[in-house]
Amino acid sequence: MSQTGVQARRSAVNLLDKVIGEGRLMSELIGAGALERLGPDDRARAQRLALETCGDGTGGPYSQNILQNIRRSRCATRFGLRR
Repeated sequence: MSQTGVQARRSAVNLLDKVIGEGRLMSELIGAGALERLGPDDRARAQRLALETCGDGTGGPYSQNILQNIRRSRCATRFGLRR
C-alpha cells in the first residue's frame, strides 16, 4: 500500500475529532499550528479532506447531512448507554 497522503489523512481525522468532539473551530486549530509538521502538499491535502468532510461552510445539503448523521449517532450512543 502506498504511504502517500497517509499522514495528511491522519491529520484530517485529528482535526475532525477536535472540531466535532470538542467543538473547536477548524481555523483556530490550523492557526495554532495543528498542521505545521506536514509538508505543503500534505498540509493542503489535510485541510481539503477535513473541509470537504465538514461541508463547504455554506450550510448546504451536504453539510446538513453530515450534521444529521452526527446527531443520529449521538442519539444512538446515548440510547445504547441507557440500556
